[in-house]
Amino acid sequence: MKASDPIACFPRLAFPLPRFCFAVPCLGWFLALGPTTRGAPIDSSLANFTSQLPVVVLDTQGTGPLNANDPARPVRFDLFAAAGEGAPRPGTFAAGPLFSSAAAARVRGSSSAVFPKKSYSIQLLDDRGRPDPRALLGLAVDDTWNLISPWNYDRTFLHNAYVYSLSRSLGRWAPHTKFVEVFTRGDAAPLTAPLTAAHDTGISLLTERITIDREHVNLTPLSGADLTGGYLLKIDSPEPGDFTFTTPHLVEWGPPSSLIVHRPNADDLSAAQRNYIRDYVNTMEGALYADAAANWTTHRHLLYLDRASWVDYHLLQVLAGNVEAFQRSFFFTKDRGGKLVAGPQGDFDRALGSADHRNRAWDQWNSPDATDLWHYGWWGLLTRDPDFMQAWIDRWQALRRSELSAEKLSSLADRLAAEIGSAAAARDAARWPDDAGHFADGTWAGEIAQMKSWVTQRAAWIDAKFVAPPQLETDGVLLCATAPAGARLIYTVDGSDPRGPNGQVALTARVATAPVVVDASALLCIRAWNPTALAFPGSAWSGPLTRAEARPITADANPAFQSRLANLSTFVHLSPGSGAPLTGLVVTGDTAKQILVRAVGPGLRQFGLTATLADPVLSILNGRGVEIARNTGWTLGPDALDLPRLSTSAGAFRLPAASADSALVLRLAPGSYTVVVSSASDSTGMALAEIYELDRVGSLANLSTCAMVYARAPLLAGGFVVRGSAPKKFLVRAVGPTLAAWGVTDVLADPVITIAAATGLIARNDDWGSAATADAPENSSGDSTAIAVAATACGAFALPAGSLDAALVVTLAPGAYTAQVTGKNGASGLVLLEVYGVP
Repeated sequence: MKASDPIACFPRLAFPLPRFCFAVPCLGWFLALGPTTRGAPIDSSLANFTSQLPVVVLDTQGTGPLNANDPARPVRFDLFAAAGEGAPRPGTFAAGPLFSSAAAARVRGSSSAVFPKKSYSIQLLDDRGRPDPRALLGLAVDDTWNLISPWNYDRTFLHNAYVYSLSRSLGRWAPHTKFVEVFTRGDAAPLTAPLTAAHDTGISLLTERITIDREHVNLTPLSGADLTGGYLLKIDSPEPGDFTFTTPHLVEWGPPSSLIVHRPNADDLSAAQRNYIRDYVNTMEGALYADAAANWTTHRHLLYLDRASWVDYHLLQVLAGNVEAFQRSFFFTKDRGGKLVAGPQGDFDRALGSADHRNRAWDQWNSPDATDLWHYGWWGLLTRDPDFMQAWIDRWQALRRSELSAEKLSSLADRLAAEIGSAAAARDAARWPDDAGHFADGTWAGEIAQMKSWVTQRAAWIDAKFVAPPQLETDGVLLCATAPAGARLIYTVDGSDPRGPNGQVALTARVATAPVVVDASALLCIRAWNPTALAFPGSAWSGPLTRAEARPITADANPAFQSRLANLSTFVHLSPGSGAPLTGLVVTGDTAKQILVRAVGPGLRQFGLTATLADPVLSILNGRGVEIARNTGWTLGPDALDLPRLSTSAGAFRLPAASADSALVLRLAPGSYTVVVSSASDSTGMALAEIYELDRVGSLANLSTCAMVYARAPLLAGGFVVRGSAPKKFLVRAVGPTLAAWGVTDVLADPVITIAAATGLIARNDDWGSAATADAPENSSGDSTAIAVAATACGAFALPAGSLDAALVVTLAPGAYTAQVTGKNGASGLVLLEVYGVP
């Protein structure tokens, strides 16, 4: 029997005597007085007292104060409803108690037991002295409750309620709580002496106890010959009669703390059950040390330990900076057939920037004289496992986007503080002036603000200790991931983790140094990776992101989503003596851009086209006219295996297997390039020249093609695609006459240009300086000033005033368009078709 447990006190009658009993002297008290059915009378000075908190009255009914180390003693427990500060209602005590009961109470805590402001463990009793389970203030049904009374270290009153709420938001049970204002009548005055304002001992936290049942720690009860569960264990200061044991390795756990089987009680444990749980914990510890010795090439300890729960438990202790973490009130469980699960969380009075000097700095893991959060006990091994450390980082970064965001960390503190209210806080400060005198800036509101600042700054400081995750955005069509400074992107598109065991790059992962852009439907899983970031605690890897976590973007805030030219395709005709048609492109930006270039002849026959070029040859020239790449036959090129996939992702039709069409995948540095289509056998025919962007790095600022317009083939058609999230302005020109000024012969003397989409004609221009007239009502954008300004902005050469070249400035929504150039009155000649995105 543990004399310090809250128990019932009643003689043995026809009903079973409760398992624990008061010390003998109090039995006479109970027999002499009986369980009183009313509390102390209320002094007239409290007639108008109101509190926005429920009020608890603990009355020892003339037997004197409850002291540390005293056995549990009879008290009267009365619970009054919150009256509402300032509300036009009767005072808190006017309507009588919501609930009134005999109870047994004792002072709880280790170091806190000697504080002047006491915390209590209370067992509710019926009128015959038996345990009387009740649901108080909407909390779970139980007969035993804790009143935690913040004093000195926790000047906000919030710490335990705050961390317990965070724990529940992570899906880990923690005691539910209600703030109450407590009146403690512990003097030796007669029973008829009234309750006065002097009995107000301030703010306490009514909490559910940590015990095994469906509404608390939900474990399968251990009964009979059961061995594997459920056990509720803790590391704490033992009490007389506790079943404690030691493990071979953890020398830190010595006086005053021990490893304790908290539930079931020692008297209810058989020898076989004691041996089982001790051997199970020792086996886990032995496997953990063996895995560490094997440099984490094995993980046998995971047969006995639930990693996810140990990550969550440790993470909250680190966030709170608990100076006594893992040494006291460290609970963990073993359910029937289950593993060791860390939690529920314990006490946090010396945490969250408390008045304990060891806890004041938010920008250090822990002070030298507090628990070493990354090295203490089993945690010192677990956190050295790269996979545990990565699980910690993954969980942390995911929670920082949700339950542990700065906004939620602050709003939780505000919500809890609002439950207390400033008036109750002021009464507590007046009752405990040594405490109140140390409020930040002299006010309780200042203390709340300091706590919020401490926890949000600490969370941001922890963020900076790890490789940041990529920035992942989507416009609903594409996903764009950008790496943090100094890191690369490692990703998969099948949903698998790009990080392999022990921090290796997975075999199926892809590595990118530039932003990654994929279709929004891809099963993207992506991490940032920086192999130089190896300081402990840490990892070379960020947490993962998937498409579900992409941040929506609807404007051109990210260059990857800026509306832009993404594709140009043009039909060219090779005929005797005409020379090779030329297609030009300009790459802008700060880094190389990946593109797909194709020359399609035989592949056009699948669409019913005849007279196609049988053997197109594709050449790429740099700005100095030097050939930098060539292909004859796409299946013979270096990218043959990837071309079908890349063509599909770019929106291009597939080339027939083994066709003589040509294609190249290139990564081009910023600059000007020319695509030349020719014939391997000097044949004639029609071909399709195509340029597609394969990433969103940089941009294709200019796409152009120079070819002949013939009377028998009366137009030059160029298709182009605009991608992005918003309309964009373009300059489109058909230059013929101005080419003659550069010595080009056989130019198209009077080109006409039209822009069309699937919905029909969008714009048309004959002469670039001519606006719509009665004779030419279809002319569009014939504003010569606007065209000249756009040309300057794009870096295009100027057109002479009055020339017969055609040009348009047009704003186009994302989509596919066709630019057609014809010769006026059926004329033939060489023409340059240009499409520029206007900055």
